[in-house]
Amino acid sequence: MFNPVFRDLRQEDIITICKSYVETYKREPWNENWDYDIAKYKIEDMVMNSIALCYGVFIEHDFIGGIFGRRVYFVTKKELFIDDFFIDWKFQLKGYGTQLLNFAINDLYNKGFSNIVLNTEKRYPSYKFYEKSGFIELETMSMIYKDLK
Repeated sequence: MFNPVFRDLRQEDIITICKSYVETYKREPWNENWDYDIAKYKIEDMVMNSIALCYGVFIEHDFIGGIFGRRVYFVTKKELFIDDFFIDWKFQLKGYGTQLLNFAINDLYNKGFSNIVLNTEKRYPSYKFYEKSGFIELETMSMIYKDLK
């Protein structure tokens, strides 16, 4: 058994992240058919942004999951807003997501962050994962959406 390595994501990780992203999200429960180039643009935007804080988990130098967030300031707080968080489909339900989240929480705490904010779909397993990890749903907040077509 190999020990996972947790570290900040870098530009040289983008190609391997994209492959994992496309393969993972085309499976249940998402069933999304991402265009590789669009996924690459998305990952580049998340990793290379000047306010990006992205963490990855690797086994033997192979990417197996990541948290893609950005620093946000709110009144007197410094928060991490998570834009995406996934574990490669071959490594899900093995504890790597929990370990990665705990690694990120410790790093953020040491950097003076106050909290983590994110959106997730209630119908996906990620909702239960976040609840189990101590996240709470804010009754005063709502995600709203407008289709432009």
